[in-house]
Amino acid sequence: MKEYITQDRHYDYTQNKKSPLGRIYEKDRWILLLGVDHGNNTSLHLAEYLSNYATKKRIMNGMPIYENGKKVWKEFEDIDIDSDDFQELGKDFERDNEICIGKVGNATCRLIR
Repeated sequence: MKEYITQDRHYDYTQNKKSPLGRIYEKDRWILLLGVDHGNNTSLHLAEYLSNYATKKRIMNGMPIYENGKKVWKEFEDIDIDSDDFQELGKDFERDNEICIGKVGNATCRLIR
């Protein structure tokens, strides 16, 4: 299973359906937020990739990677992501879906399908 989830090595559209996050969603697996709330829930970016909305725009992004043992700058296409409403989205999700909230040490955790 881990090989299937982590097999994608693309850079374009990093959170698409074939990304590790997309494959976790496809296989109906779980996300664990450990000591953070939905403001830090990067799994919500998958919804941005899968949704069509009027303000969705494509951008060029970049990052350093290693190719053939050398650090190089790699540019790739992506969408302009935004996490400003993740707290509100998470609250709505918790209202409408069953999730498990508990503690690990002092950390409040959320286990989300």
